[in-house]
Amino acid sequence: MKKMFLCVVLGALMAMPLVYAQAPDLNVTGAGARAMGMGGAFVGVADDATAAYFNPAGLAQLKRPEITLVGFMGKQDLAWTYSDSNEVDLGETGTSYWALNFGSIVVPLNPDGNNIILAASTHMVIDLNREWSLPSSDGSTDGYLTAKDKGGVYAYSAIIGYELNKYLMLGGGVSFYRGGQESSAVFTAKPEDGGASQALASRTADASSGPQFIGGVLAKLTRQLKLGASFRSKTSMDWSETEEGYESHEVEIDVPMSLLSGISYRPHDSLTLALDYHLAKWGDSEMRDAATGAVKTGSEEEEFADSGQLHLGMEYLLSTGGYPIPLRLGFYRYPMSTASFFKAYVAGQFRDESTGERVYKADIGERDYFTGGAGIVLADVVFDVAVEYSPLEEEIVIQDVVLTNEDTKLKVYFSGIYKF
Repeated sequence: MKKMFLCVVLGALMAMPLVYAQAPDLNVTGAGARAMGMGGAFVGVADDATAAYFNPAGLAQLKRPEITLVGFMGKQDLAWTYSDSNEVDLGETGTSYWALNFGSIVVPLNPDGNNIILAASTHMVIDLNREWSLPSSDGSTDGYLTAKDKGGVYAYSAIIGYELNKYLMLGGGVSFYRGGQESSAVFTAKPEDGGASQALASRTADASSGPQFIGGVLAKLTRQLKLGASFRSKTSMDWSETEEGYESHEVEIDVPMSLLSGISYRPHDSLTLALDYHLAKWGDSEMRDAATGAVKTGSEEEEFADSGQLHLGMEYLLSTGGYPIPLRLGFYRYPMSTASFFKAYVAGQFRDESTGERVYKADIGERDYFTGGAGIVLADVVFDVAVEYSPLEEEIVIQDVVLTNEDTKLKVYFSGIYKF
């Protein structure tokens, strides 16, 4: 009986990658190696090109034209465990990949007066890369099922910043979301059974949105203290997917208004302390069928919840007698906008046969992120690197069976800035 139960559990997990695109993980990622090294606490700092995302008013602090390029290496490791009276290791899997995080060009028009600055940027707002593998069987042969997702959604933005006076800066602009994802599932027999691979399914998805308006303000209250706030308006994103052998399917997802606020304090020239609060009202969002307009949210595996995050960061400029070397630390806790795919789809599979009610109910959890970074400032070039680490352990109890998922995420950001 328990062996059959385990097979059902595995079947539910195997199905997740192919259905998951109907409710993609919409937690927005941060931008830039410097900002992420400070835990994403950058709204009240906002003095490099990634202000285009955190607080567009801060762009007015830039006095020279510059080009910024930020890439990252992402790594995710998953370990699955099943246990009742005995513990069964379902195996470990992981993926690593490279992607563009942020790119921009910034042009000041009046750097010697009340500065006006123009900026164009792109930023990966939703990272959709995943890969994992689980023990499986095609009925006669044992092996492993591997599911792979690759892609992301980028915001393309045009922004203007304006220095009203030496104490107050304003900024605003518009963004459009574009991107997509490619997914596949492959069954591979064990080596003793021949090791042959069989493609089970493949899917492509495309994302696009209407305009999202951006605004921000940055106030220099004293030489040491700055306050910042920014917003992004509500918009709607179309998510269209095509799976081999099935009809195309399209949903509309509300991307809610986001409100960001931050404070930065410099007790002396070498040290900056920063504190942010970011709020996205995902609880007001819906997911609708694009053809009929029918609301698809409401079930636990598809519900959205508000996401409010506290970000803490610091930067210390180490003087080496030559070029400054900034050192950074940060932390943030991120309540997820939807239940993790592990919890959500297992919850969707198991119901009491007599009542139809869920045996397991998915809750919407949160992740802790620990960050750090460093850089070097040359005359016209700045190089930065940051590391973001997030361990998470999730446990599902169904009757007397315990499923455990250890999910570890690591990102390493690399940034280069060239000033003309």
